[in-house]
Parts: sequence; structure tokens; C-alpha cells
Amino acid sequence: MTISGIMPLRNAVKLGYPFELAIQALRPLCDEVVVLVDPTSEDDTLARVRALAPDRIVESVWNLANHDGRNSEIARQTALALASASGDWVLSLQ
Repeated sequence: MTISGIMPLRNAVKLGYPFELAIQALRPLCDEVVVLVDPTSEDDTLARVRALAPDRIVESVWNLANHDGRNSEIARQTALALASASGDWVLSLQ
């Protein structure tokens, strides 16, 4: 049994999310860490994620107009991160 840790991020630095600590916390718990990052973030989120060297970085541009409540953009991006994971189980952090 393998465990994948996934995390979708956009503007994480600008918004003050503790994603660096979260990624470091996933390492001992997971066989792989997959971070999905919007490369059009308005800060250096992508550069900081690269510096942490997760097992996989997925770049995906977010559609900021997609906030209808049912199929919101965060759900779509989480699904993309999940599809990139290879583990039998997934631990998702948002």
C-alpha cells in the first residue's frame, strides 16, 4: 500500500498559507508528494515549491471565473492533482 500527498496551490505566499511546512510534514507520511501550482500566481509560490523539490510538480492555470459552488475551481484543481498521484491512498491538504 502506498500513500500520495497532494496539494493544490495558487498565490500561497501572497495569502500566507503555510504550504512549505505542510509539504515538509507530508514527506515522512507519504510515499510521494504531488503539488499542483498555478504558474500564473502573483507571487513566488512556484519557485518556492520547486526549492522544496516535491516528487512531482504539476503546473495548471486556474480559471478564476469558475466559482459556481458545485464545480468550483479548487475542486477542479484538486481533481487534477489527484489524477497525478500514483498512491493507493491519497492525503489531500488544502
